[in-house]
Amino acid sequence: ITCTKHVCNSISIKTEREQCEKAARVHDLMVKMDKCHAHQKQQYHNCLCVPHATASQKRLQFLYKFYKKYDYNSLHKVNKIASKIQNTQQMAGLIAKLLQKFPQIIAQKPPPTDGRQAEIERRKRQAKYEKEEQQEIQTERNTHQREADKTQRQQQQQQQEL
Repeated sequence: ITCTKHVCNSISIKTEREQCEKAARVHDLMVKMDKCHAHQKQQYHNCLCVPHATASQKRLQFLYKFYKKYDYNSLHKVNKIASKIQNTQQMAGLIAKLLQKFPQIIAQKPPPTDGRQAEIERRKRQAKYEKEEQQEIQTERNTHQREADKTQRQQQQQQQEL
């Protein structure tokens, strides 16, 4: 709760700060009603932890996937948005704003009751995420290689013309 207050207070635009505070109050109410148990269980169940060194790249990938799925017309803004996110608090604030803007992203399904099953599912999601990430990296490498090859061919063609 202190974290959400900190995030909301860091927002300079009054209307956005008020929306953040409203979302924080709803979150606070939910946590108080549940005594945090279910919330913490869901946080652990859905968390994909990454090393600090790769956090900004993971945020960019998350935002790219999110905007590709939910707001394709704003996909061109992803790099600019990601460049403003410097820490987990700012990312949490952005996610809170996205939840307000796109409430349909929240899937209503009960958490697994068996702790072992939840861990298995979390590991499967982590493996799937890492596999998709490797595929995206390979696609990017292929794209860059094609662009480099094209540039090299153009340079060779220009040299031949001289």
